[in-house]
Amino acid sequence: EYLEEFKKFNGAVDLIYDISEYFEPAKPSDDLVGKKLEFETTDIDGNKITSEEIFAENEYTMLNIWATWCGYCVRELPELEAINERISGKNCAVVGLLGDGETDETIKSGKALLDEAGVTYLNILPWEGALSKDLQIEAWPTTFYVDKDGVITDTVIVGAETDKYEPAIDSLLKKNKK
Repeated sequence: EYLEEFKKFNGAVDLIYDISEYFEPAKPSDDLVGKKLEFETTDIDGNKITSEEIFAENEYTMLNIWATWCGYCVRELPELEAINERISGKNCAVVGLLGDGETDETIKSGKALLDEAGVTYLNILPWEGALSKDLQIEAWPTTFYVDKDGVITDTVIVGAETDKYEPAIDSLLKKNKK
């Protein structure tokens, strides 16, 4: 009795495979590729800064969006500092965007976390529409790679994937030389 039921089930699975269509998953950030980021904001210390100032300084900038409440984000801060030190010799940099840096309390907390992790790279605060419209953040952390003109490249890393950050920079630099 069970064997007959199993045969029917197994035949149905084959049918499902035969009639199914598979698609490459779309990433929400796909429509951001090629978009120029233009904004004015402040750094975590309250100094005014523009996207042009940030991105023009380097061939590529790793824009890492993080939050004080995100354990993965906080744990990767020391490694991001080490990556920033290494890629600075390649005319590239890490810039952090404290995604929840909208109140004095979270900014203070963010500064403490950065100090504890030994972070020296630039950290900025969100501008109006940064997370929802301009960068469409759906997961934390999310890292974008932006060229010197402020244009988002086709490389976006979602999650704390520290082993992928530097190879992505190297790949972009190699592609740029061609």
